[in-house]
Amino acid sequence: MHKVEQLETPDQIVEYVSAYDHVTFAELARRMPSLTEDGQRLILGATDNDTFFWIGSERGIRMLGDLMFGKNPRVSIFPASVMTYLIDGQVYETKKWVPVVLRPAHRGVQCGEMLVDPKMADKIKRNLKRRERKHP
Repeated sequence: MHKVEQLETPDQIVEYVSAYDHVTFAELARRMPSLTEDGQRLILGATDNDTFFWIGSERGIRMLGDLMFGKNPRVSIFPASVMTYLIDGQVYETKKWVPVVLRPAHRGVQCGEMLVDPKMADKIKRNLKRRERKHP
C-alpha cells in the first residue's frame, strides 16, 4: 500500500503546494492531521463573515491563514469545483461554502483577510447536522 507523505511544518506545506498545485484543504488535512485535530473548530473564510473556505483546528487555521493572508503570502487560493472536493471526500453542503484549492502565491488569488470565528463555525456545523438529519 502507498504511504501518504506526511507534512509537519508551514515550509513543507508551501513545498507540497508548489509541487502539486491545486491542492484541496481535504487533501492537505490528510497529509497533516494536526490541521483538523485539536478539538477547537474554527473557520477560514471571507471577511464579510458570510462565506467560508474550510473548517479546521485553531492551529491549522492560524498556520494556513498566515501562509495565505500574512504579510508575505506564500500560498494563495483559487476557485475550485465542488467535484474536486467530492473526489477528495469532503463537501460542506451549505450555500456559504466556497470551494477553493491552494496554489503557489504567484499563481492564485490574494484576497481579503483571514477570518477566525468560532461562533460562525459552530453555526455552520449545526446547520450541516440539521441538514444531514433531514436528508440522510
